[in-house]
Amino acid sequence: LLPVHVYMTAATSACNNALGGFVNIHDYGAVGDGTTDNLNPIRLALANLSSQGGGTLFFPPGSFAVSEALIVSGYGISLLGAGFVPPGCETFGSQLLKLNSTNSSLLVFSHCTSCSVKGLTLSHSTFSYQDPLVCKKSMNTRLHRAQRRSNIKKYQPNNPSKKDTETFTPSSGSAISIAQSFQTEIANVWISNVYLALHCKDMANTITLLDSQIGNIYGPSGILSKGGGPNLRVDILQISRITTNQDDTTFTNLNDSVVWIDIQAGTNTVRLDNVGLINGGVGVMMSSPADDPAGESPGRPLFLIANDLEIDFPKANAIHLERGEEVQLSNCYIQGSKTLNGIYVSPNWNSELMVVNSRIFGHHLAGVNLAGGAHSLFTNNIIGDNSIAGVNASSSVFVGANVSNFIFSGNHVGTIFSSQVGQLSNEKHGIEIANGMSMFYSVNGNTITGSQGVGLLDQGTGVKKSVSGNVF
Repeated sequence: LLPVHVYMTAATSACNNALGGFVNIHDYGAVGDGTTDNLNPIRLALANLSSQGGGTLFFPPGSFAVSEALIVSGYGISLLGAGFVPPGCETFGSQLLKLNSTNSSLLVFSHCTSCSVKGLTLSHSTFSYQDPLVCKKSMNTRLHRAQRRSNIKKYQPNNPSKKDTETFTPSSGSAISIAQSFQTEIANVWISNVYLALHCKDMANTITLLDSQIGNIYGPSGILSKGGGPNLRVDILQISRITTNQDDTTFTNLNDSVVWIDIQAGTNTVRLDNVGLINGGVGVMMSSPADDPAGESPGRPLFLIANDLEIDFPKANAIHLERGEEVQLSNCYIQGSKTLNGIYVSPNWNSELMVVNSRIFGHHLAGVNLAGGAHSLFTNNIIGDNSIAGVNASSSVFVGANVSNFIFSGNHVGTIFSSQVGQLSNEKHGIEIANGMSMFYSVNGNTITGSQGVGLLDQGTGVKKSVSGNVF
């Protein structure tokens, strides 16, 4: 073993190289006019930074087009823009634009350590016009912050005679993909009009995505986490302070069934904090082809931990749990599935789910549809005003036949506004446990109001259950 000071000297030298190298892409002859192919100048700049042990490649205001994906490889390389703005507003910020192609791949982080991309818009040339007045107005907004987003703006041209026109519809590729890399940071980016926004795969370890906006996705997923074979899983994906949205009023070929956060086989841990997911198909999904091996493809993903997650008006289930190891949801706001449920737990789900201090309401069918699972806990939640499909279409909470090992405690189920006191909602029952051999469950201390039928319909025929202390 070498002495400690040798390691420290090497680490200090590497850090100094990474911090000291600052290059303006204009110095390599790149032109930010939105049409010139800058592939070779940017590739050369990245290769030079990699050979120097890292550094920062700066993109001044402008739209820097490329015809192929850019490979980022090495230590401490940072791509830095002048700030992200809606696509087409490059007068005020910096954009990487994929030139006319059906593939929307822009950045590929491969065999990287401590690399990053910040302050850039990443987009595909799917449209031809953006009103600059709208761009300027957007600079005074902070729509990338994950606050209450039901009134999020859609960037429409001020001149009605000019509309955004889709010229190339992406059918493959991800704006950013990460593989065989450690400590990759994505911050203050706007990703729009692409097939996938972010694809984490094959030993992508410790990825951070924060303070960003994702919208207008043509593919099946916005953010996809999917590991490869043995020892090629995705480890630790942290997503904080982001917002997503589909603007299908402007772009006609978007995928209205997109899964915003798609956690698939071979994923270890995904953490969500202060995240807002608007429209699209499914807010968050966990799935895999098989249960085992856990955490390795093709086995189930392991952990999803979400705090302050907001999902608004998805087409299908807001949260769909098909297969996975453990999910913890706290302080979440889940509303308005247009065709299905708020939280859906599949019969294939055979592990833990904890939902606390959350509000689940206004869904087409049930707020919670528990068709599977083991050790499911719902406590201190507001679950109500569901069954929007019509009177008696669904109960607010539905537990399927033979589902066992669940607890509902201290929740409010049913009508949720003071103006609804004494009124009936559409809900068939507040909590309905289907006829079957359900056992080892507890439904205690809930307040249940306003359903069409009985507040609590318990048809579980199994032994060892506790149903008491509920207020109707």
